[in-house]
Amino acid sequence: MALTGEMCLQQALRDRAVLYATIFGAVALAFALHIHALSPSLWQDEIASVKIAGEPWRLLWSDWMRRETNPPLYYSILKMWMALAGNSDFALRLLSFLCGVPGVIAACLLGTRAAGWRGGLFATLLVAVDPSHIYFSQQIRGYALGHSTVLMAVLGAAQYWTRGALPRTRNAGLFIYAVATVIALYVHTTLVLLPIAINLFALGTQVRCSRAVRMLLQWASVQAVIALCWAWWLTMTWWQIHHSANLAWIQRPGIGDALRMVDQAFLADPPFHLHRLLVVVMPAAFAFGALRLRSSTLALLPVVALVIPLLLVLATMRSPVLLPRTVFWSNGPFLVTAGIGLAAIDRWSLGWLAASGLVLAALCDDVARPGRMVQEPLRAITDAIAGIDPAGRVIVSGPPDAFAIERYCHAPRCRLDIHTIALQGETWMADMPRPGPVAPDDVAGLVQSRFFTVTRHHRADPAPVLNSFAHASRLIIPGSAENGIEVLVWKK
Repeated sequence: MALTGEMCLQQALRDRAVLYATIFGAVALAFALHIHALSPSLWQDEIASVKIAGEPWRLLWSDWMRRETNPPLYYSILKMWMALAGNSDFALRLLSFLCGVPGVIAACLLGTRAAGWRGGLFATLLVAVDPSHIYFSQQIRGYALGHSTVLMAVLGAAQYWTRGALPRTRNAGLFIYAVATVIALYVHTTLVLLPIAINLFALGTQVRCSRAVRMLLQWASVQAVIALCWAWWLTMTWWQIHHSANLAWIQRPGIGDALRMVDQAFLADPPFHLHRLLVVVMPAAFAFGALRLRSSTLALLPVVALVIPLLLVLATMRSPVLLPRTVFWSNGPFLVTAGIGLAAIDRWSLGWLAASGLVLAALCDDVARPGRMVQEPLRAITDAIAGIDPAGRVIVSGPPDAFAIERYCHAPRCRLDIHTIALQGETWMADMPRPGPVAPDDVAGLVQSRFFTVTRHHRADPAPVLNSFAHASRLIIPGSAENGIEVLVWKK
C-alpha cells in the first residue's frame, strides 16, 4: 500500500513537471514568434493607444472616454507600464505579449483537466503558436488581454460548476470567473458577450440540473456584482451607440465576409497546401473534442467558441461590430477544444500526427509570413524626410500620422517642423494637443522653398491649395502606397 502511495506521488510529480515544462516551453516559443515579425513602426491604432494612455487619470475614467469605443482598463494598464518600462516600441509591445501569457496558462490547465497531460500539451501549443494569437499579441491594443480573460473566465466558471468539487475549489473558481469577466468588460465593449454566453450555458445545463440552492444564489449574486461593476461603462456604450460616429467606419459584412473573418480568427493561413489540412483537421478535432466534453462542465469551451461569433452576427444586424478582432475572443476556446479532441483520439500515434501537422502549419504561417503584421511605414517616412531636410517643414493631414512623425523624429538628427491639418469627424483625437495645428484654408501660409506633405487616402489633402504656389514630386517609400499614404516633396 505504501508502494502504491509512493508511485501515485511520483506520478503526480511527473505530471506537474510536464505541466510546468509545457507552459514554459510554449511561452518561450510564443515569445520567439512574437519578436520574429514585429513591424518597424507603430500603426494608427497603436498610436491611438499610446496617446490615450498618456492622458491624465481623471480623463481616462470619466465621460471624456466617450470618444473611444473601448473601455479604459487597457489604457490604464498601458499608462502604468509606460511609467515602468519606458516608451519604446518594443517595450510597449512586450506588454501585449505578457497579457497573452495567462491565456496560454489557462489553455494548459483546461486541456490537462479534460484530457490529461497530452490534452494540456496539445491545447497549449495550439494556442501559443496560433498565428492570430501571435498577430494580436504584437499590437499595442487590448486584444491579447481580452483573449486571456475569456479562457480564464471559462476556467473559473467550469471549476465552479464541477460536481463534487470542494467548497474551497468552487469559491476559487467563482472568484477567477468574476475577476476575469470584469476585466474583460473593461478591456473591450464586445466582450459583454462573454458573460452572456457563459450564463446561457449555465441556464441551459447546470442551473436546470442543480439542486444546490446555495450555489445558484452564489452564482446569481456574482452576476449582479459583475453587472454593477460594468454599469458605468454600460451608460457610456449606450451613449456611443446613439451619438458617436466611432463605429461609422465599420462595414456591415455579408455572409461570405463573415465566414472569412471566422476563418482568419480560427485557422492559420500557411503557404503550400497546409491550409487545406487545417480546414479539414482543425474543425474535425474541434467537433471530436466538443463531443467528448458534452457531459462535462468543460462543454462550456465549445459553447463559448460557437456562441460568441453567433451573437456578434446578431449584434451586427443592429450595429456593425463583427471584425476579425472581435471574433478572436472565441479563438482560445476553439483551439483548446480542438487540442482536447486530438488528445482523445484512441490511436495514440494518430493524435500526435494530427497535432504535429496543425502545429507545423501554424509555425509555417508564423515564420513564412512576417508581413502578416500591419505594416505602416511611419518611421521610414520620418527618416526619409529627415534624410532630405532634417529641419524641413512637414504638413500632415490628420493628427494620427502627425503624432507618429513626432514620435519618430528625434533631435538632433531630426528637427522637423510639423504642422497638422484637422480631419472632419475626428473621434478619439478630438481636442488633443497636436503639433502645429493649422486650418485647411491656411496651409498656403506655410509654403517655403521646399516642404513636404503627408496625406492618407487624400483626406484633408492640401494639394489643391498648394498647386498654385509650388510643384510636387512623389517620395517613394515601401509600404506607403499599400496603406493609402502619399508623401510629396514640394518646391516653389
